[in-house]
Amino acid sequence: MQVSVEVKDGLQRRMVVQVPQDRVDSEIDTRIKTLAGQVRLDGFRPGKVPLSVVKQRFGGQVRDEVMGELIRTTFEEAIAQEQLKPVSSPNIEPLDVDKAEGLNYAATFEVFPEQDLDEFSAVKVVKPVVDVTDSDVDEMIETLRKQRVNWSSVERSAVDGDRLTIDFKGSVDGELFAGGEATDFDLVLGSNAMIPGFESQLSGVSAGDKPTIEVVFPDNYQADALQGKQASFEIEVKVVSEPELPAIDDEFFKIFGVEEGGEPAFRGEIKANMERELAQRVRAQVKAQVMDGVLKVSKSEAPQSMVADETKTLAGHRQQANMPEISAEELAKEAERRVRLGMILSEVVNQEKLSVKPESVRKLVEQLAEAYEDPAEVVQFYYSNREKLAEVESMVVEDLFVDWVLGKCSVEENPESFAEMMNPAST
Repeated sequence: MQVSVEVKDGLQRRMVVQVPQDRVDSEIDTRIKTLAGQVRLDGFRPGKVPLSVVKQRFGGQVRDEVMGELIRTTFEEAIAQEQLKPVSSPNIEPLDVDKAEGLNYAATFEVFPEQDLDEFSAVKVVKPVVDVTDSDVDEMIETLRKQRVNWSSVERSAVDGDRLTIDFKGSVDGELFAGGEATDFDLVLGSNAMIPGFESQLSGVSAGDKPTIEVVFPDNYQADALQGKQASFEIEVKVVSEPELPAIDDEFFKIFGVEEGGEPAFRGEIKANMERELAQRVRAQVKAQVMDGVLKVSKSEAPQSMVADETKTLAGHRQQANMPEISAEELAKEAERRVRLGMILSEVVNQEKLSVKPESVRKLVEQLAEAYEDPAEVVQFYYSNREKLAEVESMVVEDLFVDWVLGKCSVEENPESFAEMMNPAST
């Protein structure tokens, strides 16, 4: 058998295979003899049909079957001989090489790219180093109190932090516009929930006031027709309420499941939750840097057939989830990223023999379950659902990959505060 390989565009290969006639004849003869011992024809006893009769009756069918099987077997032999790794099934093209006898065909296919794992030493990662301090716990407790605030009406002028209950009508050039009217609308002054200038003009109002305010919609406002427009709002202030935060006592602690131990136990529970969320955030940020980094330094390409398949899959998922449409270019770019990452991860797992241990899967399942009211029930759900457990196993594989890259690349530690890490946009 003769094999020659031509490198086409990118990862595409065209392999020409020539199988000699004697191998074809040998395979056909073997099949005819086997068939002669099995076939039943009128006028002949079972197993006694002459080969010439079998050839005449079934020769064409046998030849077609043998050719199909020879293409499959010789293709596998050829790619093993040439040390090629096809991405998918080849496109087979029969050839007539200079009228030569035998089986001659060309197989066109894409191959998996070679991956140099030493490239990943060039990845650079900045790892946040964060401690949860007592003041961080204090701020979190205040946040939890504000989330459970009680409101009491007051007979005074409104200040920042108060809640107004108002009716309003908005108009542009004297015409009411869609979405510009509300009744019994609750607005906390200083929350910046409304367009710029709206809340500041209501500072100092009292219940019963009916001010008219003028504002200008931002140029990037979500409603195109209102962008940059000046609007007038007629407002009626019905109620001014001030916040009353719940006391830090046993009743407050019970809301968060702390039945005993008082404030020390409550603070310990809050800190433990904060540290758990912090660890997840740090890990996610480091993982994102690793994934971006390996894509940046890797020279491997993505097989276009795999990108096309992944693009279709992504499009289907987005449609099922009713996600906003994106351009075909953006969809293909995301598909290519996923394919490249998948190939890199798979190659590292295979070469480094990274294996998923049951105890690692169990640990991650339990971590995921901690966020729910009944962790034991969640753990049982994962272990009774093979598809969900497979998702966790994939996450463990990704963690193994990330840890492997971190062991090879440059990691710089960067001290940050809890607020900077958890709320980067507000710092």
